[in-house]
Amino acid sequence: MLTNRNSDYVSVFPSLENLNATKLESIQSPRVLCSHLPYRFLPPRITEKAKLIHVSRNPKDVAVSMHNYFLNASFLDYDASWEQFLKLFLDGDGEVGDWKNWFTVKQNEQFNDLYKERMKDSKMSIYSDVVFNLSGKRIRGIHLPIKDFPNINVHLSSFTLDDFVDHARYLKEDFVVREDDIYICTYPRSGTNWTYEMVKMLANRNSNYVSVFPVLEGLNSTKLESIQSPRVVCSHLPYDYLPPRITEKAKLIHVSRNPKDVAVSLHNYFLNVSFLDYHASWEQFLQLFLDGEVCYGNWFDHVLGWEKFINEKNSDNIFTVKFEDLKDNLREKVEQLSNFLGFQPNPKLISDIVEKCGFKNLYKEKCTNVPREVAALAKNKSNILYRKGEVGDWKNYFTVKQNEQFDKIYKERMKDSKLKYRFS
Repeated sequence: MLTNRNSDYVSVFPSLENLNATKLESIQSPRVLCSHLPYRFLPPRITEKAKLIHVSRNPKDVAVSMHNYFLNASFLDYDASWEQFLKLFLDGDGEVGDWKNWFTVKQNEQFNDLYKERMKDSKMSIYSDVVFNLSGKRIRGIHLPIKDFPNINVHLSSFTLDDFVDHARYLKEDFVVREDDIYICTYPRSGTNWTYEMVKMLANRNSNYVSVFPVLEGLNSTKLESIQSPRVVCSHLPYDYLPPRITEKAKLIHVSRNPKDVAVSLHNYFLNVSFLDYHASWEQFLQLFLDGEVCYGNWFDHVLGWEKFINEKNSDNIFTVKFEDLKDNLREKVEQLSNFLGFQPNPKLISDIVEKCGFKNLYKEKCTNVPREVAALAKNKSNILYRKGEVGDWKNYFTVKQNEQFDKIYKERMKDSKLKYRFS
């Protein structure tokens, strides 16, 4: 009303983390946007330049209001009791005073003890700050099915991954990097699983297949700390979202792939994911991909960010490889990986790994013996983590016009990059 210079009601508020670039840019100035993001996930330019209004509410009424919101939300299959929800709210996983109608005395005492401990160093007056964040983790009674195609995107600022919001503080502040940690960092659908198999075989000193790879942003602290050394952990995060101690101390393996095959593979992955109601055409998806409206954001930003970081870091602890190079000369790359990781070269083991991780053999094994947790991800119960593993499959999807459009964008975005990819 203040910005419009009138007292007319408005309809719905635009949420920063739910709008794509086109919609955001179409809002007339002065733009008034809302966001529920923690401050550290806001784009830095917002906190440096724009006017910010922070509104908070006592967390007891927040909890009651959120529980009732979930009960009435049509897009959630939510049937949790108040007791179940309160436990989730406290774990991190309306009318002022309405909480008194919901909290039992015991729940109130529990809440007060936790609130007092968490807020002891805060200058906020009592009951004035929202301390706890609901992370979006799935428990019985809470599920967030994605029904509308435009909302499949996982925005760079929030990631929309189980436990990530809660997990971020742990990763940034408390995560302990071990001397022998190994992290495989990729944009999705770039050879993550393939590389993980090879690295685990090298680390385990045998050529036995492994099941599924642990993802840094998807594991809680207990699971991460329970992995035996040397830990081999994967991540699709941009370099600047990784805990700083990882980039300072651990061994990093960065794998990238030509973006046309990445786009095709990601589209087909979404088509088969059981938890997405995804019905986009290839044409629709390609536009989203070029706009960066897909999981983990824009491919160009992601890969160029990593290139910049690697060049500036100039460290012996970073190994880079391209998917296409793995296809061209797997033995050479396995040997290089072994030397990089400091493992004693073993010609027999190298030969066994090359044989078992040749993509045809690996694909056959993985599609024959599909881990239960992987099968659950796919609509057809297949191994959704592996597809064709080809270089140039994009030619079966891109029209001539789409290819010309892509090449024009690629040429502009990659003009200052030294990265060169093979597309066929």
